Amino acid sequence: MNFQSVLESFQKKGYQTLSQIQDALAKAGVHPAKVTCTHPSLDKALNNLAPVAAGAAGAAAGAAAAAVSPAAAPVASTQPEDGLDPETHYTLGVAYKNMGLLEEAKEEFVLSMKGPDVFLDSCLMTAVCLKEQEQYEAASAQLERLLTDSRCQGAKAQAIRYELGLLYEKQEQWQLATTMFEAIPTFHDVPQRLALIRTVPRAESSSAAAFRFAN
Repeated sequence: MNFQSVLESFQKKGYQTLSQIQDALAKAGVHPAKVTCTHPSLDKALNNLAPVAAGAAGAAAGAAAAAVSPAAAPVASTQPEDGLDPETHYTLGVAYKNMGLLEEAKEEFVLSMKGPDVFLDSCLMTAVCLKEQEQYEAASAQLERLLTDSRCQGAKAQAIRYELGLLYEKQEQWQLATTMFEAIPTFHDVPQRLALIRTVPRAESSSAAAFRFAN
């Protein structure tokens, strides 16, 4: 998404002035100075906004579809053609997500995946967006792939396992959820979740698949 598209996405949501956009970004955790320093011509660009094209929604859908396979995304440190570095794309993605602009958020996370410092976070946040859109299977598949990535280590790997456990809960895949949570037994509210899961009646099933991503 280039910066013109960023402005248009705000315009579609009713943000018509520079100050409104800055206020919205600030409330979502983006300091206005970060945006205006990156794009000093923001005010001029805003005044020159063209009407949103009918094909914009289709373009957004195509970019979102690409987000389904983040673990395969190439990692690069070069700055994108739109002039925004991956960290800024990630920050904008979080801002969009916090404002409920999930498609726009996913587009930003696709771009921020190019930055090695925010790759894992970008993949995780894409899955969180998919979960909020109730695309549980797609979100689960994405995090399962991410856990096989050699960069998925430490505290971030714990957060990814936690989110994956929550997704398994949503899909009532109790054995998978149990195994995922047992891999991080002291993380957040995992002890309580495990206790609740163990009270859920369910048929006996093989746990072999559950251990595929737990280790």
